[in-house]
Amino acid sequence: MSQTLAFAPGARIVVRDAEWVIRRVDACSDSGQQLTCDGVSELVRSQEGVFLTSLDTEIQLLDPAKTKLTRDTSPAFAASRLFIESQLRQAAPSDDAIRVGHQAAMDSAPY
Repeated sequence: MSQTLAFAPGARIVVRDAEWVIRRVDACSDSGQQLTCDGVSELVRSQEGVFLTSLDTEIQLLDPAKTKLTRDTSPAFAASRLFIESQLRQAAPSDDAIRVGHQAAMDSAPY
């Protein structure tokens, strides 16, 4: 099933009943692909996974066009605002400011 799919970085897949985001796709010597992924679903969030398409044949590629939108019926759209704020807090900052964390202050190194 997964041999005919075209995998690309940034795509979401479901493997072993967990949702993942593909970070990297490499060709394998067995004519398959190696998918390096980051966990998205609750059980595997912030975990890295590597899947071989020749071994994991039940890889489901999620189509964003089939996403179903739902109405937020919470007062003042509290559920939507909470979700957006949690997504913003998980994103890494992209400016040059020094960040003070739980037990450290860090300055990003220029590369």
